[in-house]
Parts: sequence; C-alpha cells; structure tokens
Amino acid sequence: TTTYYVIGTDTNGCSIVDSITVRVRNYANVFGLKNENICKGEFVNLGTTIDSSRIQSWQWRPAQGINNPNDRNPTVRPRQTTWYYIQARTFDGCNITDSMLVTVEIKVFINAGPDRTICEKESATITATGATRYEWSTGQTTPTITVRTDSLLKIWVIGYIGLCESLADTITITVNIINPSFRALPDTGVAPQVVRITNNTTGANTFSWNFGDGSQNTSGTNPQHLYTRMGRYRITMLARNNLTGCIDSTFTYVVVDTAFIVIPNVITLNDDKLNDDFFVVTKNMKSVKVEIYNRWGEKIFESTENPKFRWDGKFKGEKVPQGAYVYQIWATAINDVVQYHKGTISVVR
Repeated sequence: TTTYYVIGTDTNGCSIVDSITVRVRNYANVFGLKNENICKGEFVNLGTTIDSSRIQSWQWRPAQGINNPNDRNPTVRPRQTTWYYIQARTFDGCNITDSMLVTVEIKVFINAGPDRTICEKESATITATGATRYEWSTGQTTPTITVRTDSLLKIWVIGYIGLCESLADTITITVNIINPSFRALPDTGVAPQVVRITNNTTGANTFSWNFGDGSQNTSGTNPQHLYTRMGRYRITMLARNNLTGCIDSTFTYVVVDTAFIVIPNVITLNDDKLNDDFFVVTKNMKSVKVEIYNRWGEKIFESTENPKFRWDGKFKGEKVPQGAYVYQIWATAINDVVQYHKGTISVVR
C-alpha cells in the first residue's frame, strides 16, 4: 500500500499539498492450490482454501469435464494431464487468477505369466511386466524373482506406475514330485530265472529299465526279464513325466544262482566203503527222480523225489553183476525248471 502526494504552487508563490493512498490487496497464493497426481479414471477435487466470504464469483477453465465450473471446489476426472485455471472476483473489485496441474498416471495392468510346474528340488523364475515398480508376496521388489519350493505355492505381485496400483496377479507353482518305487520278484533264484516287476511309482508316466546283464533297455510299466546266467544284477528304473519333463530313478538288486547236478559214471562193489554207492551231487535242486535199468530193460532201481537218494548196486537184495546200466534222471530245480539226464553207470566188482 502506497500514499502518493502532490504539491501545487500558484503564480503568487502559494503552495497547496494533497495526497491519495493506493491500497494493494495481497492475494498471492490465496487459493492454496496444490498440484495433484491421480490414476487414469479417478476423480480429483480442485479445492481451494480461501474464505468464500471474500469472493464474489468463481470461474474454472477449461470447463470440459468439470462438474460445476462456477463452484469453489468442483470435481473433475481428466483423461490426460491437464492444467486447470481459476479466476475469481473479490467483493473489493479484485480479479485473482491461479492454476494447478493434475497429472494423470496410466492405469496399471501387470502380467506375471502363467502358472508353473517345476520338478522337485528345482526353482522357478517369474517375471512380471506392465509396471515400473513391483511388490511380491515374497518381499522382493524386482521385476524378476526366483523361488524354490517343495510343495504347492501361490505367489502374488502388485505393480505400480507412479501412485497407480494394479490389481494383484497370482501365480500358482506346482511341484511335480516323482516317487520312484518298484519290486523285482523273485529277488533270488536260479537260472534261467524270470524276474517280474511290480511298479509302484507315482508322479511319472513313462519308464525305462536297465536289468544290469548287458541286455537292451526295456520300456513299459511292469516288464519282466529272463536271466540266463548266474550273477548279482542291479535293476535300474528311470521314471519320467512327459508333461513336465521331470525325471527320477531308483534301483534294486536280484541274485541269480545256478542249479546243477553231478552224476558219476562208475561204482565199485568191493565193500571198501569207497565209491560203493551210486548217488548224485546237486545244487538248488528240490527233487530228483531216478530210474536205473539193466541191459534187458528191466528197471532195477527207482527213487521218485529224494535228491539224496543212494543206490547200493543191489537188485532184490543181491549185488548186480558187473557191467553197464542205463539211468534216467529228472532233476527239478527250485524254480521248477526240470533237467533231464540219460546215461550209463558202470558197475565194477
């Protein structure tokens, strides 16, 4: 506010003084407007803090989108970043203008990708897109995270652009656990031995088998295998899930023995207690049937099951004459495989 003075002097040298006071109303920042940041589609209030009793009229522009341009505190929903200007006239005749910037942020849509299935003891890498800042349920804030889990896990992420927040995107991580398990029976036996597989695996749908004897790998769920030689064999199963690519394996052992019979070709009936009887030596035989015939085809000895039979060289209580005698032997192994043997035994007196 300033007072201005004027001094006038006439021709006679007389002076006169007068003054006028110009009062300046200070309306600087009187509206209290502040710039605003909103998300696209949101409303914002263009409110002022001035005492409305001092204002005679209001006018906001641009008027487009404002619910009441002549209101002190109108509401607006701009589609893009916009400057808003207010012009007001006070009761004391002053025209006041001010402005504020409403910055419209982009609405946030994020995508963290599809649900994932991982193999046991593996990790999943997940990348979110569509925002400039992220918050994961794991506490991480980078666009890409790596997680590891042994069971079903749900993870969510929220994205931000400026102040705008997206809806949460949820990812489900499923763990494909393969439980490899099988039985090979019998796990002991004699060659030739057929071993049959009972597969109890879960989480897999294709299988490969190595039977440990140099044969080609076999596929199938419950295969069987023939072992023709004695040995201790490692059977390995490789289980795979074709949908996930997950693989696991396990193994077991089987022992295959031999079954044999040793047949002598001579006995001596001289009562020296050495080689006086005809008998056989066996391994893994559960029964032995033997028949002995003389040269005329007469059966002179028979034993039906006992692997430990002994023939003392007698027929009807008497020692048989010296000579050659024909035998037939059926030896049944513990795996029910029958071995047939035919030959001659020489009797020496």
